[in-house]
Amino acid sequence: MSIAGDPLYELALPMPPSLNGYYLNAVRTVMRGATAGKRYVGRQLSAAGVDYRREVVAAVRRGHRSPPALRGRLSIVVLLVPEDRRAFDLDNRFKCLLDALTYAAVIQDDALFDDIRMVRWNPSSDRARRCLLRISRFDPKRAIELANSFGIFDAD
Repeated sequence: MSIAGDPLYELALPMPPSLNGYYLNAVRTVMRGATAGKRYVGRQLSAAGVDYRREVVAAVRRGHRSPPALRGRLSIVVLLVPEDRRAFDLDNRFKCLLDALTYAAVIQDDALFDDIRMVRWNPSSDRARRCLLRISRFDPKRAIELANSFGIFDAD
């Protein structure tokens, strides 16, 4: 059961990298002052993360389109088409995709999504890895139907 409305935005992107390699731990040492010598650990994008963000921005702006900066309650459906049958975690790809869409100004914030789904499809015959996505308005009426199917919400 889909709880999305008509598509607002559709896009074909390269396969997102795994979250395991998207960020790096960076260690910084304070050089001067009262806290000199203190070490801090922070997270930063890896080279693969930076490259993926650039690819998403290029795909969004292809044809001189300006990004839509979607707001409001949204729904997203993602179809991942791998190059082969090797196993991978879907959830490790999703955060990278949403962060890149936010960076490319397709959405204002990934917290706007009320309905998120991702499907792993069969490998492509041309061995091209792809990520196909469709963003729609979230439909609360369909969400109520879904909640009713679980028996957790009664709209009396």
